[in-house]
Parts: sequence; C-alpha cells; structure tokens
Amino acid sequence: IEDPFVQQVGNWVEIRLFISSTFVDTQAERDVLVKRVIPSINRKMADRYIRIVPVDLRWGVLAEECMDCHSIQKTCLNQVDKCRFNLQQTPWFLGLRTSRYGWVQNDMMPSEGFENPDLYKWIDEFASSGRNGVSITSLECIHAVQTPPKMLCSPTVFFYERTIDEGPQRHKIIESNMRWVFDFEYKDPEDQIREDSKYQYSKTEDA
Repeated sequence: IEDPFVQQVGNWVEIRLFISSTFVDTQAERDVLVKRVIPSINRKMADRYIRIVPVDLRWGVLAEECMDCHSIQKTCLNQVDKCRFNLQQTPWFLGLRTSRYGWVQNDMMPSEGFENPDLYKWIDEFASSGRNGVSITSLECIHAVQTPPKMLCSPTVFFYERTIDEGPQRHKIIESNMRWVFDFEYKDPEDQIREDSKYQYSKTEDA
C-alpha cells in the first residue's frame, strides 16, 4: 500500500478528477461540481499547494467521435488514464450514476488501440466473451475500478448514485415534458431509431 503522491515543499500537486456520467441528465450536477464544489475545495487546499482539475468531457468529445464506438472508447478511457498519478495506481474518478444507462457500445476496441494497452486486458476479455451492449459510461466505471498493481492508502475512485422518487408524487417533482431527460433509454424493438443515435438506446429491457 502506497501514498498516492509524494509532495515536495512549495510544489503544486495537480489532481485531475475524471467526472463520469451520462450527459443529458446530469448537467446540473456537473455544473455544480465544476463551478462551485471544486473551486471551493481548491480555495481551501491552496495553502497546501493542492489543486483539483475537473476532467469534464462535455467539452472534450468531437462530433465525429460520437458516431464511432472505437473513437469514443479511445477518447474517454485514455482520459481516465490521464487522471492517474502513475499507471500503477487507480485514477482519480467520480462516477455519477442515474437511471439512464448511456450510449450502448456494439463493438469493443482492442487493447492495442489505447495509449496504455497493458491496462486494457479486461476489455479484450469482454470482446472475446461477446459482451457487447455495455454503455460507454459503464466502461469508464469498470476501467476505473480495475485492481492496480499498487494499492493506495486512500481511495481515489468514488461513486454517487442519484435516485428520483418513483412514488405517486413523482409527477410533482418532474414536469411531464422533462421526464425523457431522466428516464432509462429503452426503446421498443419495433421503434424506428435514427441511424446517428441508435447506439444511445437499448432494445432490451435488462440492458
């Protein structure tokens, strides 16, 4: 078990924190984290020369990458790795889990396609077992919790689960025209889905 970093006096330590979630239904949570929570923590930690830099891919994914499973996997998972102090340790990672599942991947990129292929043996096992149908959000989480060669004395991977009341008062919490934002992305097998957005939806109820 190791300390996550060794800080020399007077040197800044930069913690890159990867924020993982489905985008459309966590805009508010991401905004609060990036604009209020993290700046507040940074002010408190400034005298210790520690700074958190949020990695929020709402502004880091190109339009063409959203059309290609391999491209989006490469972009997102490589960024998770950039949130490690070194490749032997777990990343700094915050997963926001909700009722939405995310963009379902119909094909897995081989480990050789990533910047650090030795960290992706698990994805090769996924591909060889035919385990497609996993969302990019879930792949980020699975990658973040892989057991590293060196365990840290403090955790660096955290999860927050948001649930919305499913009871009779739910209609008072969410207006009907906004329900689609928070609902699970299920489409009936008979539904027609546009080609450019078909991987956002699952056609099985248990995906």
